[in-house]
Amino acid sequence: MGDFQIAASGTDARRPCPTCPDGKCPTINTTPSESQPPPHLVEKAKQAIPELFSRVRRDYTQGRYECVALDLANALCRKGHSPPAATHAIHQLIVEGKLSAHMVPTDLPSVYDEYGNRLTGDPHTWIGLPKSGPVPFNAFLVRAEESLWVWWREMGETQNEEESEDEEPRGLGRPKASYETVQKESRIAANWEQARDSGVRKSKFAEENGTTEDKLDNLLDRVAKRKRASD
Repeated sequence: MGDFQIAASGTDARRPCPTCPDGKCPTINTTPSESQPPPHLVEKAKQAIPELFSRVRRDYTQGRYECVALDLANALCRKGHSPPAATHAIHQLIVEGKLSAHMVPTDLPSVYDEYGNRLTGDPHTWIGLPKSGPVPFNAFLVRAEESLWVWWREMGETQNEEESEDEEPRGLGRPKASYETVQKESRIAANWEQARDSGVRKSKFAEENGTTEDKLDNLLDRVAKRKRASD
């Protein structure tokens, strides 16, 4: 993973923050400076984040899953995502509560006199935040919350269900799709409509969402049928 060094754990919101000053997390404006790309690109980058966190080293920061936000964005870019998609994916997961934003602790070099007295202030400090406006991605930490892992597990379960549906013969009948499957397929269909209106080819959209054009057509057909049934 190169410079992407993160440590593992979860965060209990009822306990003091282990990284922010006095254990209290300030409000951090994580709005990216880049213009927002098409939603399906942001969604694809979001779905890649849990796997990145799951494979990192766990011998830092007492086991918390956390890193500087810019390091996570760079890791996403190395996986093929654009910088705007990476930063907006991180921001959206923070808004959804799956990631949390924190100040970055840092150590300053200490200067001592000839008698061993430290002449500088406390060497343990934090990277400063701007007084207003968005915070640069190199100036705050992102930490994985338990809801990120719950979401990741649900994505895996939904994918398994979809694969089973695609393999099952029509004549045997399909089990009723779960709530999570219905929501995910509706979201993909909505993303496709926006991508189509932006001039994205269906084959490229399907590839970016890890499926084929035929399977995407089947998904869109299921969503349309559900919509007609609910009208």
